[in-house]
Amino acid sequence: PAIIDNPPEDSRIVQEEPFGPIVPLLKWSDEEDVIDRANALKSGLGASVWAKDVNRAEHMARQLSAGSVWVNSQ
Repeated sequence: PAIIDNPPEDSRIVQEEPFGPIVPLLKWSDEEDVIDRANALKSGLGASVWAKDVNRAEHMARQLSAGSVWVNSQ
C-alpha cells in the first residue's frame, strides 16, 4: 500500500475516492473538522474511524455520511 503524506486539499487523491492500495494521510485540527471535511466530499461509499476510545469512534462514525462506516475495536 502507498501512503501520501499531507497532500493538498484539492488533489485527486483527496477529492476522489481511491480504489486501490493507496490512502492520503491528512492533518486535522479537531473531530468536527474531520467530520465536516469527510462529509463535504462528493464520494462516500465507505469510511472508517480508528481510535483508542471505541465509544468516541462510534460517536464520530454516526456523524459520517457514507454508505458503510467501519470502526476499529481492540
